[in-house]
Amino acid sequence: MRKLFNNQLNTVDLYKLDTTHTNIPKIKEGHLSAQFWAAYVPCETQYKDAVRQTLEQIDVIHRMCHQYPEVFKFAASSEDIMQAFSENKTASLIGVEGGHSIDSSLGTLRTMYQLGARYLTLTHSCNTPWADNWLVDTGSDPVQHDGLSDFGKQVIQEMNRIGMMIDLAHVPVTVMKQVLEISEAPVIFSHSSAYSICKHKRNVPDDVLMEVKRKEGIVMVNFYNDYVTCQAVANISDVADHFDHIKKVADASIIGFGGDYDGVTRVPEGLEDVSKYPDLVAELLRRKWTDDEIRDALGRNLIRVFKGVEAGTWMADERGADETRRHSQQTRRTLGILEHAGDSLSHVHYITLRGQGSTLPMYNVGGDIVTWWVKVFDTGRYPGLNHVVRGCLSIFHGPMVESSFSTMGDIIDNKSTSMTMTTFNSIQTTKYTLRSRGQMAIQLFKREDVKLDKVNKVLCRNIHTSGTKDKA
Repeated sequence: MRKLFNNQLNTVDLYKLDTTHTNIPKIKEGHLSAQFWAAYVPCETQYKDAVRQTLEQIDVIHRMCHQYPEVFKFAASSEDIMQAFSENKTASLIGVEGGHSIDSSLGTLRTMYQLGARYLTLTHSCNTPWADNWLVDTGSDPVQHDGLSDFGKQVIQEMNRIGMMIDLAHVPVTVMKQVLEISEAPVIFSHSSAYSICKHKRNVPDDVLMEVKRKEGIVMVNFYNDYVTCQAVANISDVADHFDHIKKVADASIIGFGGDYDGVTRVPEGLEDVSKYPDLVAELLRRKWTDDEIRDALGRNLIRVFKGVEAGTWMADERGADETRRHSQQTRRTLGILEHAGDSLSHVHYITLRGQGSTLPMYNVGGDIVTWWVKVFDTGRYPGLNHVVRGCLSIFHGPMVESSFSTMGDIIDNKSTSMTMTTFNSIQTTKYTLRSRGQMAIQLFKREDVKLDKVNKVLCRNIHTSGTKDKA
């Protein structure tokens, strides 16, 4: 829209536009129930006005939804997609394609999330100050960060925290593997294909496909001829070969339709525009794909990933709505994956983080003693750890309101540390230890005579807090 019409929607009719891969009649013919619109600006805007231009792209997507409400329904969640489907509209989501768009600012990242962006492609075809791009693997761009810088790792953790999907299209293999190790949430490749079929550095190697499967992520197959056949020409059968290969190596559960329409100059014969999606479905059926496998690839896989990312969010929810969804067994947390010791698992209590609005499960392992095992990051990887742990220990709801707590002092160089809260009246104190491998055990003892307000005051006085350093 920016290149063709300078974002002037009043100068174009999306029903009659016929110079693009996508228009409203083609969307209807292709039966598109959901579409990620890429808020993309070129790498040349980096260090200049990338943020402003990206905000303008986000704005035009919103305006498009307002101008054609009978066709498009803006969507910012997996539930919104299903609602649009029930209304026979195309769910319209926003992805920001290129980490240069945030100008190395977590505040900008969060602002774009608040405006509706639900994935960020970490790089486009240029290095950012915090991540290498895919051209590093071709040798045409220099290695600057050996993948991700320390700030780049913060970006991953912040995206986990706010519930934003991490897109690994356009990154080198080093970054793919780093993110798959760091991220606690599933990841996506929004428009990449199988490297074993076409050995282009924009595609995904088999070992990474296996890691995507382990992470319960998704690879959405790109239709650009150069990534399909590594040549200027391709056809619908060549695209289906990528679907077959990913299914064989990893599983049909990680496959999606990436397309990249109106983002590329050459598309395969038989897939000339978005109206041709049903023809690819017919080709997969001819290759003995089951109805369930095709339904998964058409949308259920992405919705599963979307829900997995949403489940791990620690974003504040002022309305407190639908907290139960946040406690699913697939929940991924910035602090890690909840684990429990022993087989005596009983009922679940919940604690809520003040100012964050999220809830963590706590397992009763018997009697009045509750043990919470959680895998945590050290302060080098997550500078806000102390603050988050303070919140975890200070706010309680339900049967575990009256308890005694331990606090955490500074964590330096990921060394083992422990600290016991000063005894306050008759509060029974306890302690936890953060071991060098990042494992933390907290014991909470139920006491009927302890008042929550008093405990909170003590915690707030005695614990050191640190915040994530954002660029202003």
